[in-house]
Amino acid sequence: MSTQPRLWVVPRGRVRWPTVPAATLLLVLSALLAAPARAQTAPTVTNMAVTSTPQLTSTTYGAYEQIEITLTFSAAVNVAGTPHLVFSLGTGNPSAEADYTSGSGTTQLVFTYTVLPTDEDTNGIFLLEGTQDNALVLDGGAITATADNTAASLSFGGRGRQDNHKVDGGQSIFPTISTVAVTSTPTLPSSGTALDTYGRDARIALTVTFDRAVTVTGTVQATLEVGDDSHQADYASGSGTSSLIAAIARAVADDGRTATVVDLDPVSGRLPGLLGAAPPDGLSTLLAAMGPDAAGEDEAGVPPDQIDRLCAQADGGVSVIGHAHGTAPPPAPSADAVRTLLAHLANRTHLVLVAGFPDPDMKLEIMQCADARVLIYEPTLASLSVAVRSLALLGTGCPATLVQCFSRTPRSSLSSAHVRYALGDRQPDVVIPFDTALHAAATGEKSRRPGRAYRQSVRKAMEHAIESAALSAAEAS
Repeated sequence: MSTQPRLWVVPRGRVRWPTVPAATLLLVLSALLAAPARAQTAPTVTNMAVTSTPQLTSTTYGAYEQIEITLTFSAAVNVAGTPHLVFSLGTGNPSAEADYTSGSGTTQLVFTYTVLPTDEDTNGIFLLEGTQDNALVLDGGAITATADNTAASLSFGGRGRQDNHKVDGGQSIFPTISTVAVTSTPTLPSSGTALDTYGRDARIALTVTFDRAVTVTGTVQATLEVGDDSHQADYASGSGTSSLIAAIARAVADDGRTATVVDLDPVSGRLPGLLGAAPPDGLSTLLAAMGPDAAGEDEAGVPPDQIDRLCAQADGGVSVIGHAHGTAPPPAPSADAVRTLLAHLANRTHLVLVAGFPDPDMKLEIMQCADARVLIYEPTLASLSVAVRSLALLGTGCPATLVQCFSRTPRSSLSSAHVRYALGDRQPDVVIPFDTALHAAATGEKSRRPGRAYRQSVRKAMEHAIESAALSAAEAS
């Protein structure tokens, strides 16, 4: 007999289903109640990988860097408490524990470990197995399926040695203070005679030396205890572009040309140290002799051996002129004296790089007389303000090459749109990317050579400077 229901057409056009016997309804209900429940499946680990990137070198983490290990599950999981993942770190900390940090409600859980100064693993960290090594420890917490709260499986295979994730806790990507010293000397204002006590309105210079190049943003102060009172010493100089100037000078020398670096800052000048040179004492005496009356003279007005004696030779064919370390801060030189010195040096070398001007007005005056002008700025409000002011004062008659550099971090507080707006929609001629080995480029350290993008940008900045100087010389002739 057919079990298909029949349609009956009744008056008034309505459709009526035939009545289903009660026995049939009971049979269907019984079958539904007897259906087996769907089996619950525990989430399992399908992958384990180190997902962080070393910063000390391309394959090595330094002290206080974070190592991230990500576990991927077969289904979304929820995390309660703070489970941790055990891995082998070689010497110093053979059983390191990476704590759970994020990922609850997804298929990927991230575990983070902070490298300690005592940690070391020259072969690469070792990812253990969950099955035999009990690598994943709940520590009173829980990892369960988001769908049905089923406990996740803690069994998974290891991934062994991670060659590109070594650890050297003895080094750090973060600058550390090497020395703190008072680098000024109390003098008698009228004669410059050295004293042993600072008088009223005297300037006390406190120099903080780091183990690598640093950039200062915002207002930085150091607290000095003077008698029973505390006084704040404001940051004055030493930030920004010293490493980049040193790197450009080395690039000029590597290209077969000669370069002379002049650092006019008597207190915080860093270029001699970055270039491995120790200038002798005598720069302030020479500049005093090149006063306003000496401006415009040829080199015969200054004994050549006097300039030669002040040139300290750095590695790679770079000459450095600066103030001797530890000497008393001299009076600020005149713009005429500085201009005369630079004119003499320009006849003796391919490129002269100058830093440490005592005041903005002198810097502007020297730039207006230079054969080529390179404005190096960072995309920060303070640095960009100085660059914009310099461009406005130079005007169209003194074109300058704009070099944007990231000397400390790849990020900036100002967006590219803000920078473009501040520069009047002018694009920088050269962009120096961030590189973790920036300080190595300045000191010439071979073990930590900067990346290709950084080296190419520095060379491009050098070529801009040399081409601009050549063009200016051609127009003058």
